[in-house]
Amino acid sequence: MYEFGTTIALDSAGNPHATFFDDQAADLMYASRTGDDWTVSAIDTDGDAGRFADMLLDADDRPHVAYLQRDGDTGGAIKYALFENNLTSDPDDFNAVVQITTGIDTDAIIKRVLDQGSTVTEADLRASAADLVKATKSFLLEGARVHFFGLADFFPRVKGKFTGPMDSFDPARHTAYNEWVCSHKPFHWFIEFYGIAKEGGFDVIIGNPPYVERRVVRDQYDVLGYSTEPTNNLYAYVSERAEALLFPHGRFGFIVPLSSMSTKKFAPLQKRVMAQ
Repeated sequence: MYEFGTTIALDSAGNPHATFFDDQAADLMYASRTGDDWTVSAIDTDGDAGRFADMLLDADDRPHVAYLQRDGDTGGAIKYALFENNLTSDPDDFNAVVQITTGIDTDAIIKRVLDQGSTVTEADLRASAADLVKATKSFLLEGARVHFFGLADFFPRVKGKFTGPMDSFDPARHTAYNEWVCSHKPFHWFIEFYGIAKEGGFDVIIGNPPYVERRVVRDQYDVLGYSTEPTNNLYAYVSERAEALLFPHGRFGFIVPLSSMSTKKFAPLQKRVMAQ
């Protein structure tokens, strides 16, 4: 019921404060305890609000909460709430909203620095930025949370393989794995398209899969657990994967060679197609 980022913080008196996303109502909730009594209330009930929340308590023990307001499966806005915590009735405490309006790359940031009158040359800025990124990546690969000049916190995306529930991050064992994650950027359909996957899959999939023999990419990665493995061609694997991502009775159309339906080598793929 409570998914997508439960946060807990202790105030100056040691009382716990928590935020959680109510998956059934799609609301962001807040709970605090004083003594033996818990108080639970809603922070945001407007649509699908509250996923991936993060909370900090200020010097006055007021919770500041940042979270996602989802709009469909691909859109949304980052929202910020200064929750009143029974300290004020000012409605403006709930009205601060940061709306994503555009995306900014490194070139735009460097141009802004120069436009602000910096005496540092563009070449020096780029060199310094590259060194900063390199240092930040090195800390992430070591499993560190990076506080980036008070603007953002960066977290290691993947900590590596663990031997059990009590195993902790060990740079000596996990750094090589983290480097692989950074270089190969593995893609998880269920995570990237959670809303669609949760509802059963895509209604329509259209594509032009790669006509590449398995042996060509075997040094980079391998494919396991597919009924179409004997075909030894990536387009057969992609076709099987697309079928698995479809909503029941969904449709997908791929541009594939004639051999896919006319040679014995692709019998596993033909069998899957005929079963639909």
